Amino acid sequence: MRQFVIPDIFFKSIAEKGNLYSRVWMYWLAEFVDEILEPDFVEKQVKKWSRMKIGAEEIREIHQFGVQFLQQDFKIIEKKNKKAEKPIPRDLKKIAEKVIDYLNEKTGCTYQKQGTNLKLIAQRVAEGFTTSDFIIVIDKKVYDWKGSEQEKYLRPLTLFQKEKFENYLNGISEFKKTNNFSTLSDSVRKAKELMGLTKL
Repeated sequence: MRQFVIPDIFFKSIAEKGNLYSRVWMYWLAEFVDEILEPDFVEKQVKKWSRMKIGAEEIREIHQFGVQFLQQDFKIIEKKNKKAEKPIPRDLKKIAEKVIDYLNEKTGCTYQKQGTNLKLIAQRVAEGFTTSDFIIVIDKKVYDWKGSEQEKYLRPLTLFQKEKFENYLNGISEFKKTNNFSTLSDSVRKAKELMGLTKL
């Protein structure tokens, strides 16, 4: 079994989410620390915990919340058989950093401009998405989720995932329904600022 030193803040954050989060994560860390990031881990746990009347979505949410800390914020657990990754090109990194700055400004959070946060954005840019696309997604989801149960998902790991980003960009939202020209032009202006096309 691999040995990990996990900061107290991880356990404090898990505890703040409630007794169920603590109970599940204590069990996982004690029994399955080497398997937590395996592709089929959550599905195995869903079956196991369903006998205790805990729903599949709840288990997935508990897993995602904890992994966010372990993998992204503290880099405690690393993926097995991880190949050496190429550094993010400077131009992509600059765009990604500006997108993180914008997300932090809109959410009041302090997401770091490093690691998975930058990588997710750089991957989407490499696929052809633009700074304007990130601004639109951030504006939409902040409008939809701020002050609701979904607010906890206003984070890079959720917003910029390959499987979700395009859906958020093109999906219907309350923001899009109530959007008017001035709001749209404001988003375009902010995107230009982030790209350095206009002065701040």
